[in-house]
Amino acid sequence: MRLTKPIVSTQWLADNLDMPGLRIFDASVYLTVNPDGPGYITESGLARWRKAHIPGANFLEMLTEFLDNSGPAPMMMHTPEHFAELCSRHGIGDDSTVIIYSGQTMMWSARMWWMLRTMGFTNAAILDGGWEKWEREGHPTSAEDKPYAPATFTPRPQATMWADKKDVLQAIHDPRVCTINALQPDIYDGQINRYGRAGHIPLGGTGGRRRPRLHRPVSQLQPQGQRGHARCT
Repeated sequence: MRLTKPIVSTQWLADNLDMPGLRIFDASVYLTVNPDGPGYITESGLARWRKAHIPGANFLEMLTEFLDNSGPAPMMMHTPEHFAELCSRHGIGDDSTVIIYSGQTMMWSARMWWMLRTMGFTNAAILDGGWEKWEREGHPTSAEDKPYAPATFTPRPQATMWADKKDVLQAIHDPRVCTINALQPDIYDGQINRYGRAGHIPLGGTGGRRRPRLHRPVSQLQPQGQRGHARCT
């Protein structure tokens, strides 16, 4: 099946759990505010996934497997070749239909979705409302660990879908570019320091909004006549 939208509802997924070629992944990482200074304490969602997950879902280790932490800046994108190797190992093939969800916040499922798109794989979607909405609505859960069979993922890198430091610095002085900071407002305006340096990139806007954790229609979000850079650490 070819997905027509980047987001699917919990009801859609419940109705399509047995669809051939469907690959469901839990990409959860749980964050706790560090009581001793800036930043967060990160916890893999693997232990919670083992207790309960959407039937058929496999788990993706975002922190230690799908992010490159080998350089001076952590949580970077892997090379296309290595990313393709990981996807293939987890059963994501060129003909797969991929649904990704996460708990606590949807930023991790969104990150995996975006990484797939930057590698040219477009048949993926995020579960709207994530694990909490699925569980709250009483949909079925499972504790079964049944890995998908390995597949073949062909990377087709889309370089224009990433912005590097040079791009962002140039955007500061370019009125045609809309730089969006998606962190919560009190972090954006520097009242709270979560990342070592308070505040935001000059001229960045804020998209900070916590509840309800559902996605707005694209028509309400897209800047008119501008290119966009989004930053959500």
